[in-house]
Amino acid sequence: MRNPTKEDREELYEYMILFDMTDDRRTGREPHAVPERLMESFKSSKGFRYQEITSFGVSRNKDEPSNILELIQYMDYVADHRYGNGEFARIGKMPNNMKLYLYYPSHHQFSNNRREMSQESLQYNGSPRNSPPMEVNREDIRKLNDNIDPFAIDKEIDLKPELIKYLPGTINEKVDILRQIFAAHFPAYYMKFTPFGSAVSGIAFCNSKLNINIEMDVPDMKRLLKESTYRGTKEPQNFNYMSDVLHSVGATKITYDDTLCSTSFLLDNFRYEYVFNREIVTKSTDLIQQYMKLDSRVLPFIKTLKYFGRGRNIFAPQLPNNSIRFYAYVIMALSFLISSDPPVIPNLQNINHKDIRDLCMSDDCATRKVFWETAIHKGVVVGATSRFHDCIQYDNSASPCTNRVKKNGSSLYWKSSNKATVGELFIDFMYYYGYEFDYKNFAVSLKMGGITHRKDEFKDDLVVVEDPILSGVNLAVGIIDPLGLQKFQTTLRGAFTLLYGNISFEQVITSTPDIHQYNNLRGLYGKMPKYRPFLRIGWTPSTKTIALIGLPKIPEQDKERVCFCDRIRNLFISYGAVDRLIDLDYTVKQITFTDVKRNVKDIVIPTSFVFEGKKVYLVELYDSIIAEVS
Repeated sequence: MRNPTKEDREELYEYMILFDMTDDRRTGREPHAVPERLMESFKSSKGFRYQEITSFGVSRNKDEPSNILELIQYMDYVADHRYGNGEFARIGKMPNNMKLYLYYPSHHQFSNNRREMSQESLQYNGSPRNSPPMEVNREDIRKLNDNIDPFAIDKEIDLKPELIKYLPGTINEKVDILRQIFAAHFPAYYMKFTPFGSAVSGIAFCNSKLNINIEMDVPDMKRLLKESTYRGTKEPQNFNYMSDVLHSVGATKITYDDTLCSTSFLLDNFRYEYVFNREIVTKSTDLIQQYMKLDSRVLPFIKTLKYFGRGRNIFAPQLPNNSIRFYAYVIMALSFLISSDPPVIPNLQNINHKDIRDLCMSDDCATRKVFWETAIHKGVVVGATSRFHDCIQYDNSASPCTNRVKKNGSSLYWKSSNKATVGELFIDFMYYYGYEFDYKNFAVSLKMGGITHRKDEFKDDLVVVEDPILSGVNLAVGIIDPLGLQKFQTTLRGAFTLLYGNISFEQVITSTPDIHQYNNLRGLYGKMPKYRPFLRIGWTPSTKTIALIGLPKIPEQDKERVCFCDRIRNLFISYGAVDRLIDLDYTVKQITFTDVKRNVKDIVIPTSFVFEGKKVYLVELYDSIIAEVS
């Protein structure tokens, strides 16, 4: 009969650190508290449960190693004198008096190699803002190790088939086919067809589906919210009816995706997928294309990520449970690239962090056009903004940019001063999201510079990747339980360990069946120097700008005597002093507030509120460092 080993205990303790429910850990010696329901989900790589690995009781001698876990009820935990004197870390309010298992970090005797890893892992479980700064020589940031070819992954990726982008003629032809199908059955309906997605932006595999949005008028849009997709009526959004229509024209493999509210089918060996009334979401395709124009590494980086995901089978819907779609990984990739110090690409949703107007020099920039809207997401109306700068040019002949775009005559340009290879960036990407990112307290946010505090809407989600267009929408909602989060992180950690350990990219994606067993910041077998991560941009903005969408419309005859300005200012008084309040249209205002005493990135903004009996949507736009207009 097998007995658990030291490795099994270490896996258990790392699991408890990962799913610790405590906050505000100040000394690092406070016990980690894990609810019983999460403990029941644990199983070591050798198949042992926590009951088989450790014993239970109360151990008071915190200077000696011990394998004892302390079991305590939630109410007893918060009433214990150790909670009052700070020996226990704070813990959020629990819905019931659940059992908690306590693990004291100093109780576990690691081997020298594992001790270093555990201490490093513990450091990254806290808030990035509260973690002590890592001492890194900036000149050595991109040097992983003299024994590693920094271009090794780049060379392997170059040999793989390129990602494809459908030609404009092909796109127009296929869109017209779908348009004719709907026109034949709904001649009286207004419909606008817009192609979008990876096949349009140029990051698709061969034979990828073409995504098409069908925009209908406002009355039809409202009906979408009320009527079932499967109701037996002759409506464009009715899947059962349209399934018969598509069959009649020779389509096969007709399916409906409840998570995306989309219909897919195959016609003449070409794959289509359409959605309704999400035109503003199609702007994300333009956003991705703009980023790819600004640095030659962005496309091969996304290509590397896409081949990794396909090789490891981590993308939804191919992996049906505890997975997220490729689009979410693209947003994670772009968020990583804009938050590296120096950044590989600028944040196009906030190019001028020292100007509360975030102005550019182009009159044709997308930020000067209508960028606000509402959209339907899973049958619910949400606020949406597609505000980003499409006026920035790449200029290889100009001087490098440090953190922000530069002026060149009458235009703005970008040229990164980050010299890392695609392979070096990819290894650091795996490290960042596998070890460093604090999923418990933060969300991945491309719009807000790579990272932001979690919104209340996401309190039950294990991983949050904010949609850059739709407010309050989590692209990583597919990770539904702790085991899913654990697998997500261990996949990235395993890939990091192998790639940093000089294992070929091809072997990592095709010839390593159990990648989750590898977890070492010194690479495979611990033979490499301790990994030095890239620096991350850290700045403390004091000013935040948001959009209020859907305010009550003031009748024309009352505009002279009625204004919501003072009431809106009072609504935001707890956030800071309102500096600017401007009208974008009759029902949309842009508001900027300042709090010089705190980092406004720490302010959690709700996504909606009720004003004058009407639901109003709040969408964050950008943050700024200073409040004065230059």
